[in-house]
Amino acid sequence: MCLCLVGLVSCSKDDNKDDDVDPIFELEYKPLKSLKELETNDTYYYAGIKIGDRKVGLLPSNSTSCTRHDRIHAKFGNNTLNYIVFYRNGRGCDGVQEVRLVKNVLENDGILHTVVLGSLDKLDKLVIDDEGRIPLEIGFQGEYLRIEDRMSNYKRTKQNEKVYLYFEKISL
Repeated sequence: MCLCLVGLVSCSKDDNKDDDVDPIFELEYKPLKSLKELETNDTYYYAGIKIGDRKVGLLPSNSTSCTRHDRIHAKFGNNTLNYIVFYRNGRGCDGVQEVRLVKNVLENDGILHTVVLGSLDKLDKLVIDDEGRIPLEIGFQGEYLRIEDRMSNYKRTKQNEKVYLYFEKISL
């Protein structure tokens, strides 16, 4: 009987503490302070997604998923940001779709006010300003660019569900 109690105590929930830790979302988050932090010659390739309170799901390095080619690139002209383009592979790898973030204004650290062109997500429930812009969280978490998702094919299951896309920087 004593051995059974010892066995039960040694298998307590504390043994699974690491299961509750999200190693990516726990990294330091630095909100974007200037649009120039998105350097003109850098491309950020899709690395993963965080949906609601679930852990960040990263693509394995040997992934054959169509999303491994998804990427974000900032387009500058005359030293100012013209737009951010998100190249997204369609479902079933049926071609690349382009989503543009235009009329970009960083009014507060980490909050990009933008117009999303070409998105499949319904934006009508979001707060839209007089210029048709919506606020998106954007910044760096560890080595990843993290941006609130209003560009991918993911359909939210809850109206206020927070969804973030993670991208790895690749300099060309």
